[in-house]
Amino acid sequence: MRLPMSRLAPGHPLHETVTALLVTGTVMLITVCVVLVVFLLFVWALAVGARVP
Repeated sequence: MRLPMSRLAPGHPLHETVTALLVTGTVMLITVCVVLVVFLLFVWALAVGARVP
């Protein structure tokens, strides 16, 4: 017998695992976005610096 996700109690191990996975995935996504933005800004600064004597 399989319970739907909405029936899981907050203390359920599976619920905690799913929550942990969601939090980890969100943190990783934010980290990747921040790193990508910083990298693009760095490349853009290098390009502008190389173009302007």
